[in-house]
Amino acid sequence: MFYNQNMRVLGLALVALLAVASGFAVYSRINKRSNPNPKLLERYNRWKLLFGKLYSTPAEQDYRLQIFIQKAEEVDQDNIIYEKWSIENGHGPLDSPAFILQSHADLTKEEFKKKFLGLDVTKMRSFEIEEAPEFPEVPEQANLAQASYIAKIRNQGECGSCWAFSTVATLNKQYFDKYKVQVDLSEQDLVDCSYEDNGCDGGWPANTYYHVADNGIAFDSEYPYRGSVGTCKRTSNLKSGRTTIAGEITSKTLPYTQASAQNFARMGVIAGLAIHAGGKFSSFDFSNDKIYNPAVLGECTKNIDHAVNLGGADGTYTIIHNSWGANWGTKGRGKVQACTGGLLGTPAYITHTYSKLPTA
Repeated sequence: MFYNQNMRVLGLALVALLAVASGFAVYSRINKRSNPNPKLLERYNRWKLLFGKLYSTPAEQDYRLQIFIQKAEEVDQDNIIYEKWSIENGHGPLDSPAFILQSHADLTKEEFKKKFLGLDVTKMRSFEIEEAPEFPEVPEQANLAQASYIAKIRNQGECGSCWAFSTVATLNKQYFDKYKVQVDLSEQDLVDCSYEDNGCDGGWPANTYYHVADNGIAFDSEYPYRGSVGTCKRTSNLKSGRTTIAGEITSKTLPYTQASAQNFARMGVIAGLAIHAGGKFSSFDFSNDKIYNPAVLGECTKNIDHAVNLGGADGTYTIIHNSWGANWGTKGRGKVQACTGGLLGTPAYITHTYSKLPTA
């Protein structure tokens, strides 16, 4: 008995020793990869200070450093390619780097997709795709009629709920067009309650319209955004219940064309856009009205993965309203040069558009 107990203790000790040795080996391998040159390490420390990055363990710190090093190398290479293109096409050298290390430079592609994107193309139904409508003639100054409406920039946080933000941005404008009152409808209502979508794990805006048409949507003041999935609040738990746009919501999915974008923008329609944002786009410096050309780094053919909104368009570029907060881009907005036959990514869609087209 005594012998067996001793053997058991010895066995447990050996297991623990092996675990420590294994952990040390892994830590040593990480550390060998974690010895960047001093300039890169200084760059990392400045970046951490800028974005207030803190990590819970040395192992986490080392892991995030390795991701940062890889991102820094990619950003530097992308800047070389983009500047070369700019010079060769007569635009001259860049005044400042086109790509910068953003707050997500310590995330893997999978982590970034889960936290900041959320367009689930698998939920798109083939019958949704329609041809572009016949547009009435709209004068260039038609947008002036929308001057009293302010499209707010919101922040989805670390939740793949871009589909909800894109839907709500469009619905807010539709509500204004009908009732002449500016409201903030609830993204959280959709994240918690839309059975057509998957909360922070993604969704498809056109599907969400069916949900809102059938169930209405709460005001943000009564159902504020949390950035995580919770239990759906029943209508009886909401003081004002759920509002709808008088049953006029029409979900349409159209192939993206620059002409359609221009027409929707001229009519004051804040349409939803499906784009590719999980690649170079996410590191582009959109400040000071810089225009991103996705063709330079081959992003016109990438799969779409993010839902945003139309903020304006001319013959060559489109202004997008993003849901990554006002600190992103130029106060939450960015200009993207049109790809041949589309916007950014493929297939490119205007994912949802209007309740009724205004007349000229």
